[in-house]
Amino acid sequence: MHVEKLSRPGLFIYLFGCPEFRRGDQVLPPLATRKTQSLLAFLILRRHQSHSRDELAALFWGDRDDCHARHSLATALWHIRRRLGEDYLLADSISAQFNPATRFWLDVAEFEKLAVVAEQPAIRNLQSAIELYRGDLLEGLYDDWCLEERYRLEALYLDALNRLVIWHAAQGDAGAALAYAQKYLARDPLAENIRLAAMRALVALGDVSGARRQWQLYCETRQQELHAPPSPEMLQQAASILGAHFIIPLPIKPAMVSAPARRGSLERLPFVGRAR
Repeated sequence: MHVEKLSRPGLFIYLFGCPEFRRGDQVLPPLATRKTQSLLAFLILRRHQSHSRDELAALFWGDRDDCHARHSLATALWHIRRRLGEDYLLADSISAQFNPATRFWLDVAEFEKLAVVAEQPAIRNLQSAIELYRGDLLEGLYDDWCLEERYRLEALYLDALNRLVIWHAAQGDAGAALAYAQKYLARDPLAENIRLAAMRALVALGDVSGARRQWQLYCETRQQELHAPPSPEMLQQAASILGAHFIIPLPIKPAMVSAPARRGSLERLPFVGRAR
């Protein structure tokens, strides 16, 4: 993974996956509570603006009365300042802000810079962006404020994967196209263009049985998730790719389709249909 070197010791912040903070080769101990971790991540991601204490107290401790909420906020800010150092937090009796002028490296900022859509994107930049995406933003945190940001960054990640699949397929590199397609399908198994790209790559690599398994998996997933057979267009495309190995999937009887499990309030929602 490429990490820009700082001219002198600074702070390295990783917010993809489980949050992690490094100073040089030292991993800083995690903050004591999830609320404090969430507050720090919020301030880092919105570092270019100052936030009133009333706003922060209501956002993170809205279930408490004003007095206790402000006290909890003050305690959390004290822990953050103690962990990172005085320079990284700008705070007074009215507002608080992560200091954007300090020396730090942030994986989210680097990812966005590398994954930005361009007319002629540098493939190496997209590959580096994919490497930075260790997991969903702030895994383990489910505060409302971070969900929209999490989905936005995931969409950038999937778009980068899609462009890498297309580029490598056009270059005739079936192995690389397949690898990036598999990363994409791990998150969105019903992405038809990516599923077809994976099937084409497998056929190009001489693994026709693998391509057929990809087709069967897609049909089963569509039945389980949408209770619907593949579209006529998808059937036509699959038949063109598989040739004599193509099979028309048998419909799953309603009795055989298990009822969807009740989703808990903290469960991650599926990506499919989110664009609508």
